[in-house]
Amino acid sequence: MVLVAAGALNCGGSPENSPLFDSMDPTLTGDTTLGGPTATSAGGASTTAITGVSSNGDVASTVSSTTSAGGTLGQGVGGSTGGDGGATTGGTTTGGNGGAGGTSIGGSAGAGGSSATQGTTSTESTTSTEGTTSTEGTTSTEGTTSTGGVGNTSSGSGGGSTGGVGGTDAEGGAAGAPGGAGGAGGCGLAFEARPNTVYFALDRSSSMIDENFWDPVKEGVLDSVAAMQDRMRFGFAAFTGQSGLTCPLDLTAAANIRLTNLAGISAVLDPLEPPDPEGVKGETPTAAAIAAVREKLAVDASPGKVYVLLITDGDPDFCNDTDAVCPSDALVYELQTAYLEGVETRVFNIAGGAATAARLEAFARAGRGLAVRGNSQNIHDACVTDATWSARLSELGGGEGDSLGSYVGAAPAGSYVTLDPSDPAALSTTLADATASLLSCFFDLAGGPLADGQESLVSVELAGEPLEYGTADGWTLHSGSLLELTGEACAVYRSASAPELDIRIDCGMLE
Repeated sequence: MVLVAAGALNCGGSPENSPLFDSMDPTLTGDTTLGGPTATSAGGASTTAITGVSSNGDVASTVSSTTSAGGTLGQGVGGSTGGDGGATTGGTTTGGNGGAGGTSIGGSAGAGGSSATQGTTSTESTTSTEGTTSTEGTTSTEGTTSTGGVGNTSSGSGGGSTGGVGGTDAEGGAAGAPGGAGGAGGCGLAFEARPNTVYFALDRSSSMIDENFWDPVKEGVLDSVAAMQDRMRFGFAAFTGQSGLTCPLDLTAAANIRLTNLAGISAVLDPLEPPDPEGVKGETPTAAAIAAVREKLAVDASPGKVYVLLITDGDPDFCNDTDAVCPSDALVYELQTAYLEGVETRVFNIAGGAATAARLEAFARAGRGLAVRGNSQNIHDACVTDATWSARLSELGGGEGDSLGSYVGAAPAGSYVTLDPSDPAALSTTLADATASLLSCFFDLAGGPLADGQESLVSVELAGEPLEYGTADGWTLHSGSLLELTGEACAVYRSASAPELDIRIDCGMLE
């Protein structure tokens, strides 16, 4: 099968007589990925085109403020009842700090108070209009600690979960009934996260334990999941195969792909070890593993962008010790096909392993939808007698002179990340930072869109600092419903330290 990559058309063999994965240009100029992956026919055997993927087309992670801070006049509609303050002249009821429903009779600020922002010690209703002649309890503090309304400063319906307490007799009396639970927001608008998916594909060949790579890499994977599991969906699989036993593929995978998946992945990875180094050798069937991961991701209903993090210490094989040229071509095909299906792969090498740098560079480019240097005719000639490779070519409808992957005569080097198992702390940091860099800086508006000019009702804070609208390093709004963190703001957000992001809508100013 012939795949066309990033604007370079290759139908059959390249005119240059260069071998597969020979010396590559070390630069990366001219390889901006734009647009979504599309497939077109360019003749030949199942010819496909890789046109690139938008680096700005994804959305991610949690938003800290999606609920209203309660009504200013106790008229919330989100819950069942408002704060039930005193009906006599007894106390100065403090209103429901989150009274998201009912018509509160407690105080002048009733359900939610006039300025309950994020549940911070609100002072709503300290001078009840139902006890203005009372001299007792006029500074009652019951209910002044608001427990609701995370985020929005709007004065719409229900942000809080409990109402304030108010007196029913001359002494301030018993507590009134709590306010109802808050609604989704005073005006039905909220920016919602769509977390990206990161799927770890970990090499479990015998060399991973022979060279003492396994434990530090395993801990690095778990550390990365622990740091980002609230903001990313994670999946995991480890792959190997033993000739005569589990070949062509032994894949051990976590059951789910989801947020907060540390426990699920740990349950699979913690007890897992590479095959016994004294027994049958554990092989590296990487192409078969990526094909299996592709199938798992194809049935995963994820709205965000999807990444595979391929971690390996050696060149691929067909679950045997065959020449790496043919399984490498098979892996290029799987990575290019995954990209066309919306799955981008990042490649991680283990320092001290036997992986060939030129092959890693080719895999890195294939996984990101970029042109890969090689010669289809030469690959075909070298692999036509390999039974596994030939069967795959036939299955894909290829013929004389075709390779499985798509190649061009010249392409820059690809960029992969090297993990150093001799320094476990640095390895964990490198992997966590690389994982965090895949966070989305986009957020969808539910209940929208906002009209022109209404973006002024949105405020965004990152790590406690306000961000400016319409600036290169702040935020912007696309079509009234897609919020994007831009420039340095996006870079700061994409951090393993998980800085807090606070997006609010002033619903009280909406018409």
